Amino acid sequence: MNLVYLMSVICAFCVANIYYSQPILMILADSIGVTHTEIGNIPTIVQLAYATGLLFLVPLGDKLDRKKMLQSLLFINLLSSIVASISNSFIFLEIASFFIGLTSIGAQIIIPSVPAYVSKENRGKAVGILLSGLVTGILFARLFSGYIGGIWGWRSVFLLAAFIDLFIIAVIYFKFPSNKGNNQLSYKNLIKSTFELFFAEKELRRSCLSGFAIFGAYSALWGIVAYLTSLYPFYLNSHEVGLLGLSGVAGIIASPYVGRLTDKYTPGFVVAIGGIISLVGFVVMYYSVNSLIILLLSMVLLDISARHSIIGNQLLAFSLNENARSRLNTAFMTSYFLGGAAGTKLGSILGGRYGWIGLVSLGCVASIIAIVVNQKNFFDKKRG
Repeated sequence: MNLVYLMSVICAFCVANIYYSQPILMILADSIGVTHTEIGNIPTIVQLAYATGLLFLVPLGDKLDRKKMLQSLLFINLLSSIVASISNSFIFLEIASFFIGLTSIGAQIIIPSVPAYVSKENRGKAVGILLSGLVTGILFARLFSGYIGGIWGWRSVFLLAAFIDLFIIAVIYFKFPSNKGNNQLSYKNLIKSTFELFFAEKELRRSCLSGFAIFGAYSALWGIVAYLTSLYPFYLNSHEVGLLGLSGVAGIIASPYVGRLTDKYTPGFVVAIGGIISLVGFVVMYYSVNSLIILLLSMVLLDISARHSIIGNQLLAFSLNENARSRLNTAFMTSYFLGGAAGTKLGSILGGRYGWIGLVSLGCVASIIAIVVNQKNFFDKKRG
């Protein structure tokens, strides 16, 4: 399991690159001179780029040496972060953000490889550990970005992110195992078979839809929370918005338990429970307009919900075809982050126009979709 914990650390810092921009969006908007709606393009572009990387690059994990692939992606991410740190134009920042998102996919190259290193009965636990790493990376990114951005400015956030990339490249070089890959698989067939798997596997399509909905709802919150909490009655600055990321501690604690729950019950049942928790979280958020404590409670619930969704859905995808795990993961995670991009943009629009009620309405609709898609699992929840 030592290798799994190492992988968890690498996953944490790979995924962190997606989230550095979120707590500093208002600083970015003021510095570059764009509106809060326009600055919402940055996290949207990052997530769309991430989805693009998932679709067109992650399938190569079934073909290439994952170690070399991870190092190459992080090196490009390093260069993109440096470009972002020196950008004076919103367009250049958007371009740099695209390449940051595109090359932050390391975790999704690592996660499908885990079943090869652990026993079948411990796979849920192992994925839970990796997801704890992911949540830790998200938490770190938001706290780090909010604090550093508030003290040294937004440019320092991207510059320090580049140094972190360099450190992780070194860790991978010395500690991460190589694999031979499968050169008999052509890139064209990898991409083609990903789409074929999507259309052939009903359970995969269900996972994609519920993942799209839950992560869309969760991303809508983080796409607009910096703006909404900068208004009456909160008036939070970027550092304080970053501290809201402490709600992610719940996800860190919950992920291993959710993984074990998925070892005991069907993945779809776990996802359905996540949809219910998400709905409760947004209902609680409705009453948070004047209370930071209630807002934090709702964010904790949404974070736990997101862990149920991603762990349950990924394990379901992996179980469909053991020889195509990277491609199955690609189909699911592409849908997942397309949902994130859509949720971020819709959240910035509805939250900007209607405030908290717009965000809550969007989240409730998305949560109900996830529940309906997985409703049959309430009656067929035990593993055979």
